[in-house]
Amino acid sequence: MDFKAGQRRDAAKRSHRITRHKKCLGAHAPLTRQVMHPVVAQLARHYGVGFCAHLFFTGQAYCGKTRTIALRYSKRGKLRYQTDHDLLHDIAHFVIASERQRNLPEFGFGFGTFIGERQHGAHIGSIKDDDVQEAMAQFLCIKWGQTYGISPQLSGEKPETFPNWQVYLASKTDPLAEGFSEYAEQYYRNKWEALICLKTAGLLDELPIPIESRGRNEG
Repeated sequence: MDFKAGQRRDAAKRSHRITRHKKCLGAHAPLTRQVMHPVVAQLARHYGVGFCAHLFFTGQAYCGKTRTIALRYSKRGKLRYQTDHDLLHDIAHFVIASERQRNLPEFGFGFGTFIGERQHGAHIGSIKDDDVQEAMAQFLCIKWGQTYGISPQLSGEKPETFPNWQVYLASKTDPLAEGFSEYAEQYYRNKWEALICLKTAGLLDELPIPIESRGRNEG
């Protein structure tokens, strides 16, 4: 087969996939979509987190530059928008991440979201570091979610799974519920370390968006 002809064929396939995914996003692609909580957008702007309205074919929700607002969880799965909690979680990860992590897909945790298949990438920390940062992001989401009235619902869960933030907190501080009953002592150590790190950084005491200005457009 002619090499240039093969290149043209591959380029045409890529263009077709991108066009098809953009059509799936349709009129909901702009970030002004009504379902996004205004404080989520404000927090993203405040911390410099970019959102995009397209799929990453590498399997990551966060590519090292921007965070997509829609994901497909299987090859033939329905395209689903991320919930406010989904987006809030990655904003929290961005806030607590090092400068190096912010420039890596999935913040250097070495795995991506399910979009057809699980993808693996650069992993720069230990499992313990990953667990502590994950707990920090979860606690920060609880803080923001309760303060600003953001729903705890996650796109991969049924609506009744997390009816409120207290239920979410209980599930994320229970080693049995999370499948870590054999490592309960280390599990709780990681949770405490996460809280100490957040407290030291002032993230539990200060509000990035004042209550009185939530929902307003930042000029």
